[in-house]
Amino acid sequence: MNEKVLIISEKNSCRSQIAEAILKSLDNHLLVYSAGISSSPKINPLVVLVMDELGIDVRNYYSKSVSEFFDQQFDHVITLSDNAKVECINLITKAKEFHHYQIDHPAQRIVLDEEIMDKYRRIRDKIFSNVLDFYLTLRKN
Repeated sequence: MNEKVLIISEKNSCRSQIAEAILKSLDNHLLVYSAGISSSPKINPLVVLVMDELGIDVRNYYSKSVSEFFDQQFDHVITLSDNAKVECINLITKAKEFHHYQIDHPAQRIVLDEEIMDKYRRIRDKIFSNVLDFYLTLRKN
């Protein structure tokens, strides 16, 4: 049976979307979902750009609220912010395993600017490193 993973952040417009896409790219047998404490009207367009740089297309991704998943069971719940960790304790305690990574949100402004893009790239790369560590540990067990 495929393992089921839920990744949670604040609005599900940036960090959790990046983590979901990266984990799916590593193993298409995992059932990977992402959500936010609340949902955003849309995925952050700068996320699309920085994921394109890795050859990962997230154009069809959309923001979801964690409330959509309250009635489901997950093998792994991953939170990407301290607030998500606190707010989603019910899902965390129901999961077989819980993992937490504090990842800062790259920026609130959505402006195509090289400094902002560098922040998004750094966050993407940090998430990539954390997700890869999680995945390698998962495969060892």
